[in-house]
Amino acid sequence: AVAIGAPTTWILHNKVLNAPQPVQTQLAIDRGTFSAREKGDKAITKSSSSLIDDRSLKVRDYQRLLVRLSFILSGTTVAALGITLLVLIAIQDKLVYKPSKVINGQPETYGMPHYDNVRITAPDSTLITGWFLRLSDDPAVYSVAPTMLYFHGRDKNASFRLKKVKELMDSVKCNVLLVSYRGFGLSEGKPTEKGMTLDAEAAMEYIRSRQDVNQSRLWVYGESLGGAVAVSFTHKSQSMLQGLILENTFTSLLDMINRVHPVLTPVRQLSRNRWRSDLRMPEIQIPVLFLSGLRDTFIPPRMMKELHNLAKDSVCTELVEFPGGTHNRTWRSRGFFEAIQGFVSKVESESM
Repeated sequence: AVAIGAPTTWILHNKVLNAPQPVQTQLAIDRGTFSAREKGDKAITKSSSSLIDDRSLKVRDYQRLLVRLSFILSGTTVAALGITLLVLIAIQDKLVYKPSKVINGQPETYGMPHYDNVRITAPDSTLITGWFLRLSDDPAVYSVAPTMLYFHGRDKNASFRLKKVKELMDSVKCNVLLVSYRGFGLSEGKPTEKGMTLDAEAAMEYIRSRQDVNQSRLWVYGESLGGAVAVSFTHKSQSMLQGLILENTFTSLLDMINRVHPVLTPVRQLSRNRWRSDLRMPEIQIPVLFLSGLRDTFIPPRMMKELHNLAKDSVCTELVEFPGGTHNRTWRSRGFFEAIQGFVSKVESESM
């Protein structure tokens, strides 16, 4: 609408401004002609006068038509632009979040028989679901182990991360609370930044309420969009955490709009989902591990470097890059889980 309507409107306005004005000019010329031909044929004089009136009327009609068309096109352009913006505002959550209700197996499907089905009520009464995955069925083992609150990415749901979480638990020897955000999996509601922030807070409240969890060994893990959720939560709750682990996440959702939907860049400030990790990271003081796949074609690896550089107040940071790591498969890279295990051990040994 803007591409076609605006130029057309401009052309029509110019035509109105530059339209021929023959009435007065033609009258002056014809009067001079009449004066020079005072003795001319009266029939010719009458015919010329009629021609002048006829041309004047046609010019006026032409100008009125151009003005009407100009206003119609201007109004149509503005209306189309307004409708487009309203539609984008209405569907913006669908552009960001790609949830699925399909459950991709249960923990025991992936060799994790020790778990509790979890149903957590967020502060706004939205029910979220998931699993508390225990390292062992023996309280003497799992109650002293580290516990990770795991935030998954923007697509599908928590069940699609079970295989990855199994390897994480085997490597780090930790428990994991794995939940699906609102609107994902069996969780109620619809995903938004505000709502998912509440989900994260409710998940940690659940961990804090368990008497069989070592409260001095709590970690937060976030992948992709989950990294933004993790940064947002850690920014407000870092006093209760040992550390933060981020995998292939972005600086902000506004920066991702520029990359994924560049046509929306002029209106990106209208987005209600912003996830400004770039503003929160400088204030995080606990240890942070950055895991970056250098073949990530969705979230540019430079964003992980930027976040690492922003973590200036952190007592300990480490950026580990995996040359063959893609966005969804960096965790399959050699040394991935060893890097996590090494960082966790280092931080916890130094805090003793």
